[in-house]
Amino acid sequence: MSLGGRRPGAGRKKGTDALAIEEYRKLLVKKVLAQKGPIIDALINKALTGDVPALKEIQERLLGKVSDKLVLEDGGFIEALQEAKKLREKKS
Repeated sequence: MSLGGRRPGAGRKKGTDALAIEEYRKLLVKKVLAQKGPIIDALINKALTGDVPALKEIQERLLGKVSDKLVLEDGGFIEALQEAKKLREKKS
């Protein structure tokens, strides 16, 4: 019966990268938890200055990610876009 090209000891050792990544993750979690107050304050301060990625990060952490498309029960997607455009034009 053929071994299908397998040789004892051949190939990458199982789990070497996974073990290193797991150790890194544990260390990162430990360090972040130790400094969570200043990290959260820094994120909030960036958001208060108008930093869009910081604002998105806070919103997505609190409310979840925004869906890519808007689907209304009555199928009024186009009407909703037109209404949003009118509101934007009034503000400008």
